[in-house]
This record gives sequence, C-alpha cells and structure tokens, in this order.
Amino acid sequence: MERTLPEIEIEGTTFQFDIDSIALIEKDNPDNRIYFNRMRDEGTHYSFEYSAVTKDYHFIRTASTLDEVFDDILGKKQKIDDPVISVKIPRIGEIDPEGMCRKYGCTLQEIEQKSDFEIMVNQDIYNRRLNGEPITIDLAGKVYEIDVMNNMLRPQDGKGEEIFLNQFHYDLYYEDDGVYHLFYNISENRVADVISDGSSDRTIDRVILEVPNLAYLDPIGTSLEYGYNPKRDLLYYDNLSVHYTAKAVPWDFYHIKITDEILHSQEAFDLRVNKGILPTVDIAGHIFYIDMRMDKLRPKDDFLSKGIVFSDIQNYYDQDKRTYTIPYNPKTHEFQEPDYRNIKELPKDLIAVQFPSERLLDRIGWNRHYGFGLADGLDNQVLKLQFEAKQIPWEKTFLAGLIKSNLKEEKMQQKIEKPERKKGRKM
Repeated sequence: MERTLPEIEIEGTTFQFDIDSIALIEKDNPDNRIYFNRMRDEGTHYSFEYSAVTKDYHFIRTASTLDEVFDDILGKKQKIDDPVISVKIPRIGEIDPEGMCRKYGCTLQEIEQKSDFEIMVNQDIYNRRLNGEPITIDLAGKVYEIDVMNNMLRPQDGKGEEIFLNQFHYDLYYEDDGVYHLFYNISENRVADVISDGSSDRTIDRVILEVPNLAYLDPIGTSLEYGYNPKRDLLYYDNLSVHYTAKAVPWDFYHIKITDEILHSQEAFDLRVNKGILPTVDIAGHIFYIDMRMDKLRPKDDFLSKGIVFSDIQNYYDQDKRTYTIPYNPKTHEFQEPDYRNIKELPKDLIAVQFPSERLLDRIGWNRHYGFGLADGLDNQVLKLQFEAKQIPWEKTFLAGLIKSNLKEEKMQQKIEKPERKKGRKM
C-alpha cells in the first residue's frame, strides 16, 4: 500500500515531502520541485528565499516568467510584484520521521539526538575526506587517485601514465549520464586513444570502463577546491565513499560483436595478466604448467621431476607446424631420449607426444620474457589457458625408420663379422 506523503504549506501552496528524492513537490503541480541542496541548513531547521510567483527559490524563473522579465526590461510590461519571502522549513526528521527511519535505518531516538546531516551522510567517510584521505577508483585492477582540480586520475602506486580526462571529453563524455567511457588497455594500464588510432574494435586486452564525473566521485574535495561548504549537496549522495570501482560498459554499446571465442580470450587474458594464472598442458593424463621464467614445462605435484626443459628439446621442433614432438617418459614425467644408436624395437616405457611451441602455449609469458607488449600478436589469436598434447604412434615418427636402419646395419655388421668356412684339401 502506497503511504501518504507528509505535507507542508508555504505561502498558501501545499507541498508534499518525498524522502526518496529529498524534495518538496507541489501537490497540484508535481513537476514543480524544491530541492534541499540550495537551502541553508541551520541545524534546527532549513531556510531559503521563496517566490510566491514561481513557487520555487526566488532566483529561479520559469520560461514564461523570464519572458515577462525581458518585457519589463524593454518597457513593454509593468514590473512584476514578486517580493523575496524568507521561509523556514522544519528538519527532515520532523517532517517525515517514518520515512527517515525506513530509508536510513535509524531510530526515532537517533532522530531526536542527531541532525539530519549526521543521519543522512556517512560521517566516517565525511571526516576521512576532510582529514585529507584521497578518493580512489579502481580501473580493471589498478587503483588511481582522483584529482578534481586537474580533472585527472593519478596512479596511486606512482607507476604508469596519468589519465587526463579532458582529452576524452569531446568524444567519450556523455553529458546526460555524466560519465566518461574509457577504452582501457589492461596489459599496459593506460587508456587507448581509440579516436586517433582507430582501434575501438580491439577487444583482446581491453575493457570499456565507465568513469563518472570526478565532481560526483569527490563532492567534498570539489566543494573545498572551489570554496564552497563541504556539506553542500551531500544529502543526495547515498553511496558516498572514498573508493570506487569503475563499471564495465558492454561492447554492444558501440555495436562491437563479442563472440564466445573473444569472450573466452578476454577471460583468459584477465586470469593470465591480473591473476597470474599459468597456462597448462595435459600430457598423457598429467598436468604441466607452462613456466616461461623457468624455461620448462613444469609437472604439477611432482617436485622430483625436472619436467620438460625447452632448451633440451630444440632438436625436436618442427618450424613448419610450430610444434614439438618428443619422446616422453610417463612415469618420470620427463623428456627422455632412447638409445638411438642401438635401438632395435619400439620403446615400451616411452611414448611420443606432440604439443605447440612455448610461444603458442603462453603468448603473454613469451611476450613478457622477451620484452614485447603483453598483447602483441594476440589480435588474430584465440587466447587459451588449457592445452592437451597429442600422443603420436611410434610408427608415425622417424623412430620407425631409424629402427629399420639399425636392424639393417646390424645384419650387415653380422655378415661382415661372420668367418667364412674354408674347404680342406681332398685326400
């Protein structure tokens, strides 16, 4: 059941008080609203100058009234009789104690003991900001401090580029919503200038972030910067905070289609870069981490194994296929070469496995290891974090031919080494 709003009369006009919008709404003209942010908070009450003509603040004019004012200036109309009327409004807690308790979770006793400001505004956040604590915002895992005066974001850790929002105001600021849309490069922790470089459809290492107008994020700092009362407008900030997290803007806002592959690549990129998750490859049922720092495939949960060292298997790399095909011991979880010189039959304790190059297994780790940009080479590549090695039958490897060659050589050697039987003289 919709509750009846409390009413207050000002110079013969009835206004209803709405706690949700914190406004006096003219009962017979709901479009006319008087907000409290222009009133003076006197502690025990609010005060302001009222116009009985506009039924609003005295300095606010409707379009029709402005026409009359100009007519008066031009001498076309007699002067409007619109005296300044000083008005006092009771505390919100007195006007609507029920609504105050519902919205702010306070008690009637607290309403009697505290001011509207103390109940409606987070006092901890207010005092921390007054004492100089900076306002911060998280952009895809990197924290920036807000600088209202210069309209910029400064990396809190002092590393990386500062973000000057004025640079994006013309193309990427949405006046109606009061927000910037920043195409943020996750791998480089910077905002891409997509208007200049034409890369607005690049998605692999980017996210579009919504950053509100800095004056909204830091209203206290803004008021202090421009010499206003720091309490100004704070009644209208339900989520006042010293730390914010930028929201992601859906790609389809800019008509950029995201396929499942691209989505999985974005998730993989975040896990690899921001969470430090290493890619893995399953070799014959055992998981190996692709560890570029150690130059190896490192077996999971097997600290006795030295794993598969990339520098040891360079001779097994197929440059055309960009794969390694190596002999592998599934018991020791290691690369192990058979005795190629003497092998006469297919190995029973070794198998042949094939997997991509380290560059394909961990492109981000490879880029980082060799000093490239983290996202270099990823434009046309689906980023994966999980791979599975193929087991190749020995008959389809060079080993089958080598065994035949060894057997043939053995027969020839035996023939050479076998002594000929000489016939004796006939008696």
